[in-house]
Amino acid sequence: MNVIASFRVNCRHLTHAIKSASTLFLTYFFLAVGGVTQAQLTAYEPFNYSTGAFLNGTASTGTGFTGNWTLSGSATIIGGLTYPSLPTTDNAFQQSPAGQRDSVSLSTPLSSGTVYISFLYNQAGNNGGNVNGLYLSGSGTNSLYVGLTSPWSGTAGELGLGTIATSSAGATGLSSVLAQMPGPTQLMNYNQTNLIVLCIVFNTSGTNDTVSLWLNPTADVTAPAGNINAPNPDLVYSSYDVGTISGIGFNFQGGGAVEEYDEIRVGTSYGSVVGASAGATTPTTLALSVASGKEVSWTANSTDSYQPQSSSDGINWNNLGGVLTGNAVSSVYDSSPSAFYQVLDYTVGGIGNAATNGSFEIPDVNSTGALDWSGPANGIDGNGNYIGVYVTNSWGTLNPVDGTNLMYMEGATPATGSVTPPNVYLQSAPFPIPAGGVTYPLSFSSANPVTIGGANPQYQVEFWDVNQAFISATAFYSIGAGANWTTISNNIPAPANAAYMSINFIEAIGAGNSWDWVTLIDNIQVDYGISGPTNVLAATVQAGAVFTATVETNGVTAAAATGSVAFETNSVAESAGIVNSGMANGSPTSVPTSYTITAIYSGDGTYLGSTNTLVVGGSNFGSGTGTVNLAGGQTTVTLSGIPGNMYSLQRATNVMFTAGTSNFPAATAPPGGNVRNLDNFSDLGVVPKTAFYRLRYIP
Repeated sequence: MNVIASFRVNCRHLTHAIKSASTLFLTYFFLAVGGVTQAQLTAYEPFNYSTGAFLNGTASTGTGFTGNWTLSGSATIIGGLTYPSLPTTDNAFQQSPAGQRDSVSLSTPLSSGTVYISFLYNQAGNNGGNVNGLYLSGSGTNSLYVGLTSPWSGTAGELGLGTIATSSAGATGLSSVLAQMPGPTQLMNYNQTNLIVLCIVFNTSGTNDTVSLWLNPTADVTAPAGNINAPNPDLVYSSYDVGTISGIGFNFQGGGAVEEYDEIRVGTSYGSVVGASAGATTPTTLALSVASGKEVSWTANSTDSYQPQSSSDGINWNNLGGVLTGNAVSSVYDSSPSAFYQVLDYTVGGIGNAATNGSFEIPDVNSTGALDWSGPANGIDGNGNYIGVYVTNSWGTLNPVDGTNLMYMEGATPATGSVTPPNVYLQSAPFPIPAGGVTYPLSFSSANPVTIGGANPQYQVEFWDVNQAFISATAFYSIGAGANWTTISNNIPAPANAAYMSINFIEAIGAGNSWDWVTLIDNIQVDYGISGPTNVLAATVQAGAVFTATVETNGVTAAAATGSVAFETNSVAESAGIVNSGMANGSPTSVPTSYTITAIYSGDGTYLGSTNTLVVGGSNFGSGTGTVNLAGGQTTVTLSGIPGNMYSLQRATNVMFTAGTSNFPAATAPPGGNVRNLDNFSDLGVVPKTAFYRLRYIP
């Protein structure tokens, strides 16, 4: 109720306004796109070029692409690849990997909304730890990579997501592995045409995007089906800023087994990139809800760690989530707000090295002569290969980078006869790390002063739990050192339950006669911060909310719906959420006291897109002044509402509304919002000395 106006009979005109606050009201507007929306592609490359040599500078003929192909090595156009139920045309692209980087520009860069990308991929054989796959040329230092991140066996590898250097004329190794499918149940087979589907939902959490991947799903359908985890993706990663994608290309680091690509599709729905023949026909509406809370934020730097805390009395404090490292995240959301908040700032007093005996200074009686490091037996193995893995104080003209020792690794194959590659490796014992869920900078010095024949020195990091049970391993990263000392560095994220780390080095020498490689390793460093003093920071606290949108058709949740929902507050983009089981969530967002949420569902090959608006906070009533005019024994009452809202007027003869009450019929506020009523006091039989009027909002 809102008491808005009153009159006394001895006054010609008296207006009295008393405001009452309404903290939450909801108004729903539904918009469903009618008709049939055919699944559309925004870019399509079927490799409609003549078979034979494919030359650098060839003009792109693909739809949605522009300019010329940039190739850093020879390539070939071959007959097109095929995949069950996927419409295919024209030819395919083939290249033998040996350090090439190829690309072509998109006519319209990709930077917002939801984007689907698919392609056919066939790797003829095992290319080892080489990074061969599709890369999406981004606006940052690193770009998104989709391809094989690690070999599993001679017949299959692990498909994954990674980042790769953007500015490079030739192929590079991965800057980092974001996620990869585990073996042995989720492998990509070699010498087989594979369909790979990628979904990027931009700006799902600040600047970070959500990237999803499917391997070999069913084609010609509107929603994921038929693959390993369908309809769920095989991989999802939500902690990387893809940036603006301006082009698509290939990274062919090496390995020798030919790579083939075909049918690159870019679209706005899943069905559009897998050849779905039917467009969306099912109408939808969106149901919206809001969970209110508090956003707690602070000023952070990249070196410290932070523990947000809450308290009901300002004396006893409870941790609000876990410790956050660096400045990537500087706010948290509290769904059960407290009266007090603070943030503990764990400063860094210095940098320590978690790697044990990283410069091989501490001797031990084993094959390498270094404590906590092991390798194969030195000498001639059963296949006639020479293997040497041991500590020395110099090699040729190269002296240790740190301390007095360095690690020497050499493998050499016989001059004649059949060759089995030598097994040259170096591995550390598991060493403790301060915490799981943290990214550790890894660096070491390496050199390859002898390089005869084929080899690919690589390193890998493994993680172990508190019981030293194996958790996971990174891909093998190529070292890529020259004849002189080179610093190799990488940032290695540890799983949340990791308590130990180990490092492996291999030479990966091939099977040619008289091949000989020497790899030197020194100064292995795994950085972690040594704690300094703890500071207490005052937190900034403001209203926050989590948005939830449910896709419905005929009032029932559309559990099979895919796509995404973009959320806005007061027309400002906030976040986007992937639809899962018919629902999508917007990440915790700071909000004003009153605001309007707009949710936009992208739709998919089956369900049409829709939009809903939800008003939160503010008032149910208009800002206009109420008026009461008494003439001829009746009053004309005008009260201010919101156009389109439903109201009813109530009159009483005392301010408590306990006497002389009368309820008038409900009415919808017209344009302008003014709600008018006539009161002739017929229920009282006489004009009272005093009358009070109030407007009641009907949700």
